[in-house]
Amino acid sequence: MEAKAFPMNGGDGAYSYTKNSLYQGSISDAEVDSFNLPMYFATPKDMIRLVERNGCFKIERIELIDPRAKFDGPLDITSRIMHQRAVLEGILTKHFGHEIIDELYKRIIDKSAEISIQLEASYSKGTELLLVLKRK
Repeated sequence: MEAKAFPMNGGDGAYSYTKNSLYQGSISDAEVDSFNLPMYFATPKDMIRLVERNGCFKIERIELIDPRAKFDGPLDITSRIMHQRAVLEGILTKHFGHEIIDELYKRIIDKSAEISIQLEASYSKGTELLLVLKRK
């Protein structure tokens, strides 16, 4: 099967990373369709409610942090992608197998110029929630 290259558009539509990998024969339709990565980004109010409902902890500090305040100059896209790999590799490996992981991240880094605007936008003010808890 001849590999086709398609422009990638984040995780959306026919030109998503998963569909691009699918077209190149790395993963199957069934693997793509059955993959689900639910992500929930809690607001401070939601987090307070969740911690209170749990009842095991007291919130010592809660703060929205601006990650861009720590950077001087443009975002290092490769480092950001490697941080995401550290978080997601186990989940991706469990579902798709370890064979594709290195190639997947190599492709993402190769395409980083195309996705740099999306990654830069994800580092907007107040996008990281710092929570310091003390066991009751």
